[in-house]
Formats: sequence, structure tokens, C-alpha cells
Amino acid sequence: MNLVSQLEKVKGVGVKTGEQFALAGINTVGDLIEFLPRVYEDFSHVTLISDIKPGKATIKARCEKIATRPVRRGLRITTATLADTSGKLQAVWFNQPYRETQLKSGEEFYFSGEFEFNYNRYQLTNPSAEMVKDMPVQTDRILPGYRSIKGLKSTLVRKILAELRPLITMLPETLPSKIIAEEGLMSRSQAVLTMHFPENIGDVEKARERLAFEELFQLLLASQLNRQENAKLIGWHIPFEQAVVANFVKQLPFKLTTAQRVAAWEIIQHGRLFKTLNEEHR
Repeated sequence: MNLVSQLEKVKGVGVKTGEQFALAGINTVGDLIEFLPRVYEDFSHVTLISDIKPGKATIKARCEKIATRPVRRGLRITTATLADTSGKLQAVWFNQPYRETQLKSGEEFYFSGEFEFNYNRYQLTNPSAEMVKDMPVQTDRILPGYRSIKGLKSTLVRKILAELRPLITMLPETLPSKIIAEEGLMSRSQAVLTMHFPENIGDVEKARERLAFEELFQLLLASQLNRQENAKLIGWHIPFEQAVVANFVKQLPFKLTTAQRVAAWEIIQHGRLFKTLNEEHR
């Protein structure tokens, strides 16, 4: 298997899954490896409900009760009661009715979101929900979140990427080793691996820095190469005939203004200069 292999060759990718990836423009193994996360959820610090404080929080709980109701046209609110061994709290999602089906399973979930005071009560607003049994074994993992692909769950995307982990470690380098050393950058394979399988947010920032540097480096290099190629171009020889221009001005049915005479004079001077440069070039 290599970067140009079709996704159907990866374990866990069937025909239907491959078609869903294709709709998002992901057709090959390389496409999926370059499908980088857009957000990260930190599940490394789990708080008991009894100890939760306003701000970003992650809890491990079950859903005791959940319901969805329309509030106004185009807006549906899903509210739930979440409970752990220490207490209960309310959670709310806006226009995410699928949460009702997801959380009615009775399974234990990690919920991560903003615990804040709204509608005269404290609640967890729009939290992400990851089933505990689907989470990685490592408890200190930062979980990547990918752009939504219709019909595919993030858990499946992460599972398929895990099958490609050995290939990611062998990605070829795209920057000169001297520049990597001078700038203190990660290798490309390490950066991509960190983006998909981060251990802490600090590593994610270093990986982003490496990939951003690479993109800027390629743009500057392309610009320099274009400049060098343009410098090799030879312009067409266009002979300048001053008498023709002067005769044309004389035949005009109106008298040139001062500004127009200055402009005509500049044209003639530029023409002389261009003619001289062409003669020297020949």
C-alpha cells in the first residue's frame, strides 16, 4: 500500500464507505492522510459533576433523560440530564436532534463543552459526546475532530487513520535537512502523525508550525523559480518610428493640451530608450 492506493484497500473501508469519502474529495490513502483535524477535544482532565466550575469542562456521565423540542422556525433545542456518581447537571444542544438517538443507548459518555450560566441556570452548552468504550486506551489522549463527512462518524475516520499509522511514519521529507535543523522543526512525518495522534496540545502547536512553515516555504520557492524563469524571457522587438508618431499628432483635428503634449513627449522618449535597449540587446 502507498499514498496513491485507493481507500478501499484499507482495512475497514468498504465500497459504501469509499463512496462517502469520495463525495468529500477523498479518494486515495494520501488524500485521507492529508485530511487534517480542524479541532481537538481535551479528554485528559475529567471532572466530577459535583466539582465542575464555569468554563471548559469534561465529565464522564450517562444520560438519564433527553428530549428535543422546536423553539422557532429553524431552531430545535435538545436538553438532557446527565449524571455520574457525584451528581447531575443539564446539557443543551442547538440544532443537533441526533443527540437524542445517540444518548438514549444508556452507555457512558465523555462530554466536553462550556459549563456556563444560561436561561437562569448553569448548563453544559453544545458539548461533544464520545462513547467511553470507543475512546483510545490512553487516558491522556487529545481527541482530534475532523470536518464532517455525511454518513461517516469521526470515530470511523480515526479508526481508519489508525490503520495508516505505519505509513504516516514513513512519509517523505519535503524540506532540506539544513533548514529543518536551523529552524528547529519537526520532520514532516512526525508533524502529520502528531496532527492525527496528538498526546498534548503543545505538540499540536509544533506540528502546525512545521506544516505552516512548509506551505510558506513552498510559496516563496515557487515565486523565486517563477522570477528566474521570467528573467530568461526575451521580449519581442517592436521598432519605434518617431516620424510616424509626430506626423500622427500633426494630423489630429484638435490641438493637444499641455498634459497631452507632455504625455506624447514621454511616449517618444520611452520609444527612443526602448529602441536603444533593443539595439544593444542585438
